[in-house]
Amino acid sequence: MSDPDMEIRFLNYSATPFYRGYWGWILEAGVGSLNTSPGTELIAESGSQVMSASEILSTVADGPYEIYCTWYNPNTKARFGVRIHVPLQVADIGTAPYWYTSYDNNGGENTAPNWTTSGDDPSQPFTWPGSIGCNIIATPTASHSNLSIEVLIQDLAQS
Repeated sequence: MSDPDMEIRFLNYSATPFYRGYWGWILEAGVGSLNTSPGTELIAESGSQVMSASEILSTVADGPYEIYCTWYNPNTKARFGVRIHVPLQVADIGTAPYWYTSYDNNGGENTAPNWTTSGDDPSQPFTWPGSIGCNIIATPTASHSNLSIEVLIQDLAQS
């Protein structure tokens, strides 16, 4: 299988475990595939979870499709998440993939978060507020047709 068109990698180096909240995907039936789905726990001090997807016909057309995942801190009840959206592209013509972030105090509730665009440039990092209980920074790697985001979670003292 080829590299995924979109991927979210969560790395938890903090002393706090995180638990999966609202998550899912929207893929075109028959042409899109979820490559990797995240487990239910992002364990403390070395946890890693990945969510990725690809489209079989990506050399002809991509999108529209997306993947999204939120995690919550059981101590603060704060929840954060990432959502990647790939707009329709035909023969590499169209808008590049972009991403959203979320943050709220809904804990593990499986309710849809309020997604906010990560900014005008999908290649710029994003930092969540420290009120989640940890330092959380998302660093994207963006191209015209692919987008991967690494989310690094560390204890507040490790800034």
